[in-house]
Amino acid sequence: DRGSSGPALIYLADGKIGAPLPDDPAAQQAAVASAVRKGFRNGKTGVLVKAERSVKHREVSRVAAAAGQVEGVKLYLAVFEIK
Repeated sequence: DRGSSGPALIYLADGKIGAPLPDDPAAQQAAVASAVRKGFRNGKTGVLVKAERSVKHREVSRVAAAAGQVEGVKLYLAVFEIK
């Protein structure tokens, strides 16, 4: 999350594990699509995009569109509230 101060931080993991992807949208799109393709080849047919409540819809849509480039993948969205 970066809220309104910039693009969302994007991680290719279940949670904030490792370093986030670089801020470049084209690099993020390529990395997300590549990770989804790899998972799909390994039998994972679903992708869960999780976002904190303050993340803008356009950021979630951008990530979902990158994941949706892989034909046959099922896309799920989740929003979390931080307490």
